[in-house]
Amino acid sequence: MQIEISRKKKTLRSYLTKLEPFFEHIVIGGLYLLLGYLIKQQFNESIIGFLGIAAYCWGGFNIFLGVFIYGVTIYAHFTNPEHFEAVKQRNTVARVNKRILKDLARNDVRQAIARVHGLLSNYPNVLELRFFVGRLYLKIKDYSKAGEYLYLKHAPLMDDEQKAVDSFRKRMGNDPFQILRRQVKNGNLRDEFFFDPEEENPKVMFRTFESVAFLKKIKGEVSALVKEIDRPNELNSTLVRQIKWAFVEMEKPFYVKWWERDKSTVINIAVLVVGLIGVSFL
Repeated sequence: MQIEISRKKKTLRSYLTKLEPFFEHIVIGGLYLLLGYLIKQQFNESIIGFLGIAAYCWGGFNIFLGVFIYGVTIYAHFTNPEHFEAVKQRNTVARVNKRILKDLARNDVRQAIARVHGLLSNYPNVLELRFFVGRLYLKIKDYSKAGEYLYLKHAPLMDDEQKAVDSFRKRMGNDPFQILRRQVKNGNLRDEFFFDPEEENPKVMFRTFESVAFLKKIKGEVSALVKEIDRPNELNSTLVRQIKWAFVEMEKPFYVKWWERDKSTVINIAVLVVGLIGVSFL
């Protein structure tokens, strides 16, 4: 019995995210350099030629930033792999796994539970850790605590797991809002979704890294809890409104989210291309 965490699948979105500095700095920097060259060629003898020098400088600065970002990333990849959160997480879990196996070999389940809770404090959005500690609680017959950590596991559940979930619900008074608060708190969503969805532009304050990926995995279970909530004050709570808003964001097509995030880069490139065409025809 050991922790097994599946690696994240590489998606088109992950590759595009890695290319963001390339377009944002290197491509735009190259276009500024080209624009500066054309301006200098066309208006070498006039004061407008100084705009070409300014474009040179700004383009060079952007290219430097892009190369610096990729250079630091490549350097860290070869010299300090744990600089990357995914690598650090895998290595940390692997080290703790060895200790957990020794604890279980000595039948010291409570010590193993303490170790997994240590991991959960650092990686609260990793469902595999939650399910693993839930199974450990089952081994010591603590059904209420087991149910708390197995609650978000996709059906069908085994008999002892279902018994644990029922025990947890009973401890929470079968109150869906209190259950949701407990599950969201354990998933660290309350620390991530710190905006008010009714603000004019809540996306500015929305951290989309771990919290949304976590919420996607448990969307069915969380949706079922939200549907059970019927008290108006709870339905209007910031927590429920945040989750509903996040679900709406998830349903947006990829290209819409990409445009919302990177439209300034696209507009900059378009303006520079138009400027290059215009200067070349002067």
